[in-house]
Amino acid sequence: MANVAFDKHAAFSEEYIAQVNETVRTLIQKGPTAEATEHAFNLYNIQQKYVAWLTPDILSVIDKFEDALRGIGARAQSEPYFQKTGNREMINQMYDSLYNVLGIKIEEGKQVKSEIAVTTIINFFQKLLGIEELTQIRQQLQKNVRSL
Repeated sequence: MANVAFDKHAAFSEEYIAQVNETVRTLIQKGPTAEATEHAFNLYNIQQKYVAWLTPDILSVIDKFEDALRGIGARAQSEPYFQKTGNREMINQMYDSLYNVLGIKIEEGKQVKSEIAVTTIINFFQKLLGIEELTQIRQQLQKNVRSL
């Protein structure tokens, strides 16, 4: 059972982080867009596929992340003038909801560079999902098996 749980967690982590990466790429390229809703739906589908293997702590955070994406998508769809008018304050408010979930602190009047945003978000999910710990456990197990 431990092997199955490990494999499921690894499969979820890989699939979810790949979709998060696509989501962030879309937001960086297009800004707040209605496509954020589609990305949230894709992430939710991945979550549901592996829900039996996810802890309540992980589910709580990814639910908030997906909710923030749905909010961005809904506002972008209902207020399409964001892109045309360049209303930076409204755009920043939408992104702030996402940053708050991820614990990203933005200094007043500054924008996040896209490379930093991608790295920060991926690192956030790697930490949430325990990727480093899982990798260390796997390496230790491989050492133990080789020494037998």
